[in-house]
Amino acid sequence: MTMYEKKILLINGCYSTIAQELIRIEGNDKKVIGLVRNKREEIDNVELFSVDATQPDEVKATLDAIYEKMGAIHEYVHLIGSIVMKPLHQTSIEEWKNTFELNLNSIFYSLKYILPIMQKQKYGSIVLISSVAAGVGLTNHEAISAAKGAVESLVRSLSMTYANSGIRVNCVAPSLINTKMSAHLVKNEMVVRATSAMNAIKRIGEPADVAEAISYLLGVKSSFITGQILHVDGGLTHVRTPPKI
Repeated sequence: MTMYEKKILLINGCYSTIAQELIRIEGNDKKVIGLVRNKREEIDNVELFSVDATQPDEVKATLDAIYEKMGAIHEYVHLIGSIVMKPLHQTSIEEWKNTFELNLNSIFYSLKYILPIMQKQKYGSIVLISSVAAGVGLTNHEAISAAKGAVESLVRSLSMTYANSGIRVNCVAPSLINTKMSAHLVKNEMVVRATSAMNAIKRIGEPADVAEAISYLLGVKSSFITGQILHVDGGLTHVRTPPKI
C-alpha cells in the first residue's frame, strides 16, 4: 500500500519542457516522482532520481528503489526522446540505433518493471509519446517515423494485454512543439512558417498543449479511453488545408 494519500505520478525525462508543464498541472494533486539522466537541480514539488533510461539494470534498480519507498506507481509518463532529421542514406548506423534506443527501447526497459507493479495494484495509467511523423509521411523523418510508428503499435498491443489488470495505455503524438529539444528548429522562422502553414490552426504547438493532453489521458475523465493515439498537431494528421491558388 502506498504511504501517500495522493496518486503517485512517475515522469521519465523530468527536465524536459513538457514535463515542466505537466508538473505545473499535476503537481499539487499528486505525488510526482521524476527520473532524470543527470541530476542538476531540484524541481519544486518533485522528488528526483537519477537514472540512464537506456541502461536496463540501472532502470530496474531505480524503479525497485522507488517502489520500495513509495509503495505504488499509479501513473507513468515517458518523455524520453530525440529528433533526427536526415534522409535515410545520410543517417549513420549509430544515429539509427540511438533513435530506437531512446524512443523505443527505453520504453521497454521501464515498462518491463513498472507493469508488474501496476498489475499488483490492479490499476495504472500510462502515457507514451509518439510524433506526427508516425502517421504522416514527412521529408527526412525516416528514423524518427520508424521508431515512433513502433511506439504507436506498442501502445495498441499493451492496452489490450493489460486491460484486465485495470491498466490503461495511451499515446500523444505531437507535431512541432516549442521545446528545448526542438529549439534548433523553432528558432528558424522559415521552419515555423512552413510547419504552421501545414495545419489548420496555423501555428506550432506549445508545451502546455501537449501537457494538457497527457494530463487528460492520465486522469479519471479518460477512464473509458485506452489504446488511443491523441494527435496534438493542429489537425495536421487528418485535416488538409486548401492550397492557395
